[in-house]
Amino acid sequence: MKFKISEDKLEQVIFKFLDNKLVVEETKKKYHFFEKGDNDYLNSLIDVVKVADDELETKRGICDIDNKLIRELMSFFSIDEDKSEYVIRNYVQKKLDIKIVSTWISY
Repeated sequence: MKFKISEDKLEQVIFKFLDNKLVVEETKKKYHFFEKGDNDYLNSLIDVVKVADDELETKRGICDIDNKLIRELMSFFSIDEDKSEYVIRNYVQKKLDIKIVSTWISY
């Protein structure tokens, strides 16, 4: 079944989808996003490496996204790879209250 989602609501819908799919765990230097029920660091779908705070004490991080998650969003929401990466980056920033300074995709 297909639903039509307006462009201005698409990001909110994907955020909700990711909230229902993922759980986040924090370690000393990283945040790990796993599928619910799978807390193995080797299977994380998103890893965020914490970067030292600057003078303004802004939390910053580098985001590594598993290509599996990007492909899932592309297929489920009929969006392209760039849009998938963009939405995941925004999701991570809002979820962790952190500024992502760089994003990588793991293949």
